[in-house]
Amino acid sequence: MEAGILAIGQEASMPIGEPRSIELHYMTGTGNTYRVARWLAEAAESRGMTASLVSVGSSEPLSDEGTADLIGVLFPTHGFTAPWGVIKHVVRLPRLGGTRAVVLASRGATGWVGLRVPGFEGTGSWLVAALLRLKGARIVGITGVDMPVNWTAVHPGLRSDNVNDIVERAGVRVRAFADAVLDGKTVYRGWVSLAFGLLLAPVSVGYLLVGRPLLGKLLIADERCTSCGICANTCPFGAIRMAGTRKPRPYWTWDCEGCMRCMNVCPESAVQAWQPGLVAMVVISSVAGVPVAALVTVSGLWRTGMAGTLVGQVLSLAVLLGSWGVIYALLWWLARYLPVAWFVGHTTFTRLYRRYREPGTDLRKV
Repeated sequence: MEAGILAIGQEASMPIGEPRSIELHYMTGTGNTYRVARWLAEAAESRGMTASLVSVGSSEPLSDEGTADLIGVLFPTHGFTAPWGVIKHVVRLPRLGGTRAVVLASRGATGWVGLRVPGFEGTGSWLVAALLRLKGARIVGITGVDMPVNWTAVHPGLRSDNVNDIVERAGVRVRAFADAVLDGKTVYRGWVSLAFGLLLAPVSVGYLLVGRPLLGKLLIADERCTSCGICANTCPFGAIRMAGTRKPRPYWTWDCEGCMRCMNVCPESAVQAWQPGLVAMVVISSVAGVPVAALVTVSGLWRTGMAGTLVGQVLSLAVLLGSWGVIYALLWWLARYLPVAWFVGHTTFTRLYRRYREPGTDLRKV
């Protein structure tokens, strides 16, 4: 995994003139955002600047030593906003002391027979920009860019001709954005996406609280798994552990960000999203939530207004996540046996799906 050392000034005054160094913090699953980060780095290097790339999921310690003239945060859109891992990463950054910053969200675009359907980043780029501003950064660029849609837990990957067309268009847009920012211009884009993203804010909050952990618990390896460990070794957030003694199998933890790298990097295409598991989890967790609702009502918490409502919601969420965790652990344990693993692999649509990797990006090295 490529990672640089943070070089961000705390309260240093801004350098005058063209920036001399750029540091790009990126989150990538199937390589889309890494490719965007490379485009920005190449644009900077063509001007004689030094460019370093830092993986958002890197375990490298965050340091506040040194000075960078320009910092960038790049990430894919999840749930019409920024992924939880990116939000945490930005919050952990040291004070930026007026350092110029750019934010770029990659969004899933698709296309068929020449028809192009753009993606939608929602509040993602503006949320991260706001967090950077609170850190003391001076925001000089905000934009989104269409990259091939890659949510292969839900749909097949695009055909290569559509992928190449979208990537080519994205390269032109990103380089134009980079040139404008490096020339000293301020570029704010995505106002329409921000407006619709604010309207969809409840959906985004629901995704971060419920959708994200649920999707991670749908991933499981079928009978083709060879215990090679590539999925675990390349997971940008270290969310997969190989468990078991006789034949270790991948186990997805609560740290999963749903970036789809594991599904698309597996050489055997053994990683699946098991849709029947979603039905089972929803039904069982709903039944498990009945006693909680009864407890909240009988205890009189409902009489305490907002406080009672909040307590009930927290308890319900805890039961929801707890029941999902138990169901997933049981499913993983059963899938150690080949007949169960075979059944899982043959009762999911993802076994038939085309996988996706950004062309030209080696997912084992990013």
